[in-house]
Amino acid sequence: MCVRLPAYKIIPFDQKLLDIRYEDDDIIAVWKPHNINTCPSIFSDIDCLSHGIDRYLARRDGYIPNTIHRLDRATSGLVLFAKHKVAEKALFLLFYERRIHKYYQLVCPDFKGAQAHYAIHDYLDKGGKLQTASTLFFLMRKEASFLHYLAKPLTGRTHQIRKHCKNYLQAIIGDQTYGNYATDTGTDTGADTILLLSCVAYRFVHPFSGKTLRLRAEAGF
Repeated sequence: MCVRLPAYKIIPFDQKLLDIRYEDDDIIAVWKPHNINTCPSIFSDIDCLSHGIDRYLARRDGYIPNTIHRLDRATSGLVLFAKHKVAEKALFLLFYERRIHKYYQLVCPDFKGAQAHYAIHDYLDKGGKLQTASTLFFLMRKEASFLHYLAKPLTGRTHQIRKHCKNYLQAIIGDQTYGNYATDTGTDTGADTILLLSCVAYRFVHPFSGKTLRLRAEAGF
């Protein structure tokens, strides 16, 4: 019999730690720190952002918040949650129809031939199945031997930005999966090497007010 154990200490996410960046009657945008799960994992359903949202909403009208989308555990950034079932369905539809535009900031090492703009369209493998994947990259600035890019994914494949950086630019600083960055096992919080990738903005038409929402935040590094 094989028993899997988490590689990090499970700590309940305290609703007092919620960093709410936007809220109205239907939608909440919350900042997710690095190395925090967006939603429950196979190991726990309390050490994640959605647990904090559930406690914050206190099951209003019996509604249990469902994750509309997720960020990798290692990635920081804005995450959208619905405040009721009708909003949840509306946001799911917007994501499905790709009418929610997401923007990420990332840092990678400088490299020979680095360009100010990339439009990458290729196929990424998922379980032996090839899926189309498209990402736009825009150089924001260069600092010392590092490049700061703004990335806009046009599709939503697993690890899409991280894979495209590895394949066409350079692996993102702190990326232990696709880059040469070792895990720091000296901590018990799971806050090991920081991945310099953050979801920093959304643009979409509010499903109820009809107004264009532009949600922005600074990168978490």
